[in-house]
Amino acid sequence: MKRLLMPLCMLALLSVGCNNEKAAEETAAPTSTFNMAAAKDSIAASNAAFAKALTNKDSAGVAALYTSDAVLMPANMPVFTGTAAITAFMGEGIRGGMNSINLQTTEVFGTGDMLTEVGTYTLSFGPEQDKGKYIVIWKNDGGKWKMFRDIFNSDNPPAPMPPAKK
Repeated sequence: MKRLLMPLCMLALLSVGCNNEKAAEETAAPTSTFNMAAAKDSIAASNAAFAKALTNKDSAGVAALYTSDAVLMPANMPVFTGTAAITAFMGEGIRGGMNSINLQTTEVFGTGDMLTEVGTYTLSFGPEQDKGKYIVIWKNDGGKWKMFRDIFNSDNPPAPMPPAKK
């Protein structure tokens, strides 16, 4: 009898556990669905705000489009981490003549928390232009898409090396 009683008790406990899981699933709030079109629109609006802030020489406005823990990784330079460092980087660029940018998104993919944007840019320094490509990882930060990781590099040939000292 003891041999039969133990399996029956286990079966009863499993049955109660399964029924509780089913009830919890039925009463759980529905999950929101991710809207890629809306996310792409948000990225396009942020890119337009980036271009406008740069044209207005507003380095803090550009940096506000990044998360507070963002990392900016320009070619041939160290990384710039956080709002203050990104603001300083953008400020130096503006003081150096950086005055407009055109960003062209070629691809966006990801999920509701993180997206990856791939694109090309044309950056103007007065009459000079730099053309290149970029990848930005966007993070959903309190319901708003912000740049979390940003890396870019030029398609232009590198500047010639200075002659070696003899």
